[in-house]
Amino acid sequence: MMQNIDPLIQREFDRLGINILESEHLADLVIAKVRNRRTRKFTLIALYGALAIGIGLILYLAGSALNGSSGDQIQQMQSSSLTSPAGANGSLSLPQFAVINVDTTKAEGRNLGFSFDLKARNMFEMISEIPQTIRGLAGSIEVYRVNPDKSKTFFTNFELGTSTHINDFSVPADGQYQIVFRFSDPNFKGRIRLAFLEVH
Repeated sequence: MMQNIDPLIQREFDRLGINILESEHLADLVIAKVRNRRTRKFTLIALYGALAIGIGLILYLAGSALNGSSGDQIQQMQSSSLTSPAGANGSLSLPQFAVINVDTTKAEGRNLGFSFDLKARNMFEMISEIPQTIRGLAGSIEVYRVNPDKSKTFFTNFELGTSTHINDFSVPADGQYQIVFRFSDPNFKGRIRLAFLEVH
């Protein structure tokens, strides 16, 4: 037993007045406790890692579901006015003004999409005029960043109120952004006025 004990441990045992010969199992107990502590530590690290991966996966799936489901039909506007057609990448020119006929009795009429190339240093304004025939909120406005692979990343959203409303925001980076007007009333038919401006 004596030849298997590290000299430093032997010296500490001697200092504490512990007789190694009478405590042959003390080293085994110490080693077992250290081993158990390490096992507990690695188990907790593995559990926390698995938990973090699980939360990340849930957030990713939730984001993917939010960005677009199979039943989410968006009518992408190629031009919201007669004078400004969309560019090669589908972005409309700025400023943009339009009067649009909306019919939410059709699934494709409930979500109107507008794409713009925005600059991070500018303020982007959306002005909407919705007839007050809709009770309460008319719906919501959602803003997405369009990634190079054409996937979308949710950026922000606003309430779409009746009468005239102005919503503005600035983007964190230059790029293409899609603004989606989602109407919550499935029976609305009428004209809406929209304006999109970028303030330098």
